[in-house]
Amino acid sequence: MVNPIRLLVLIFIHLAMLSYGALFAEHVAAQDSSGAVEHVQRGVELADRGDIDGAFTEFNKAIELDPMLARAYYGRGVLWGGKGQPDKAIADYDQAIKLDPMYAIAYVNRGLQRENKGDLDGGLADFNMTINLNPPAPILSLAYLNRSNINKAKGNFDLAIADADRSIELNPKLGVTYSNRGELFRLEHKYDRAIADLNQAIAISPRFAAAYYNRGLVYADQNDLDHAIADFDQAIANSPKMAVAFMARGNAYRGKGDNARSLADLDSAIGIDPNYALAYSNRGVTHNAMGQYDLALKDFDRAIALNPKEPAFYTNRGEGLRHQGEFAKAIADYGQAIAINPQFINPYIGRGLAHLQSHDYPAALSDFDAAYKLNPKAIEALFYRGLIKRKLGDTAGGNADLAQVKAIDPTEPEKEQKAIKELGF
Repeated sequence: MVNPIRLLVLIFIHLAMLSYGALFAEHVAAQDSSGAVEHVQRGVELADRGDIDGAFTEFNKAIELDPMLARAYYGRGVLWGGKGQPDKAIADYDQAIKLDPMYAIAYVNRGLQRENKGDLDGGLADFNMTINLNPPAPILSLAYLNRSNINKAKGNFDLAIADADRSIELNPKLGVTYSNRGELFRLEHKYDRAIADLNQAIAISPRFAAAYYNRGLVYADQNDLDHAIADFDQAIANSPKMAVAFMARGNAYRGKGDNARSLADLDSAIGIDPNYALAYSNRGVTHNAMGQYDLALKDFDRAIALNPKEPAFYTNRGEGLRHQGEFAKAIADYGQAIAINPQFINPYIGRGLAHLQSHDYPAALSDFDAAYKLNPKAIEALFYRGLIKRKLGDTAGGNADLAQVKAIDPTEPEKEQKAIKELGF
C-alpha cells in the first residue's frame, strides 16, 4: 500500500537537504579541516542520483571524521527513513537536534518518522517546534503540511485545512499540499473544492500518482465510476506498485458490475502488499457479489487477523455469513463491529437483516431503529423498519415510514412487494 510518509521522505531528500546545501557549505566550510563536509555533500549528490548505499558510505565517513557534524546525522536519518527504518532515522535525527537545537528540518523529518510509527503526539510536537523556530518558507511550509496530516488523522478537519492553507501560502508550488487539502475537502463532501485542488496538484506535478488517486476517489464518491477508473488508471501508470490504486479501481469495477476485473485488481493489490488488510476485505466483498461465499469468508478472516480492530471487516464477514444462512454467527460479527464502533451504521442494518431473516422481528426493529437514529437519511433502515412495524401490528407507523421512503425513492412500492414476497410478509 502506498505510504504517504514514504512519499514525503523522497520529497525531503530533494527539497529539504538540497535546499540547505549551499547555506550549510557556506556556514561551515571555513571550519572544516577534517573533510567531513565534503563527504556530506557527496552523500547528498549520491542520494539524489539514487545511489543510496553510496550515500550511506559518505555520511558514515563524515560522522567518523567529525562526530559533531549535525548535518551528517541528518542526511543518514533521511536515508534510514527512505529504507523504512523509522527507529534508526529517529535516532539520527535525535543526534542532529542534540548537536543543533535550531535545526528546523531535522524536527520536521523526526516528526514525520514519529507519525509513521503511530506517535501522532510526538509528531505534532516536532511540527509545532519547527513552526516556533520560524525557518525559511520552504521548510515552514512542510511543517504546516505535516501538521495538517496529523490533524486530519485526529479528525480535526478544520485545523487540518487551516494548516494546509498556510502551507500553500508559504509554498504555492508544492503539489502534495493541494492533493492533501483536496482529500480533506473530499472527506467533508466539498467535492467541487476537492476537484479544484486536485486539478491544481496535477497541473503542478503531472506525474503525481497520489493526486490522480485522490481525484479518482472524489469521482467514485459521486458514483462517476468511469472518470474514477480513468484516474486510477493514470495513478497506476505513474506508480505501478500503488496497491491502494489497484484496490480503489477494483472497487469501482465492482460498482459497475464488472466483478472479474474487480477481482483481478484486488488480486494485484494483495500481490503488491500481502499484508494489506483492507484489500482482503474488499476482495471478500467482490467474492460475495460473485456468490463465492467460502472464498469471501477466507478473505474476511485474513483481514480480521491482520487488523482485528476494524469494524468494517466484521461487518463484511457478517454479510458473508448472512448470505450463507449462518444468522447466529452473522449476528455475532455485527455485534463485534458495533462494540468496536457504536456509531458505525452498517452493522446495525446488517444485524437487523439477520434478525429479520431469522424471524426475530422485535430485535430487527430495534436495530433498524438504531440505524435510523444514527442517520435519518438511511433509507434502507427506514424501509425495513416500516415493514416490521406493519408486521408487528403498528400499521400507521409502518405506513408512515414507507411513505417517507417513497418520497425519497419512487421505486419503493416495487421494492416493498419484492421484500414482502422474499420475507414471507
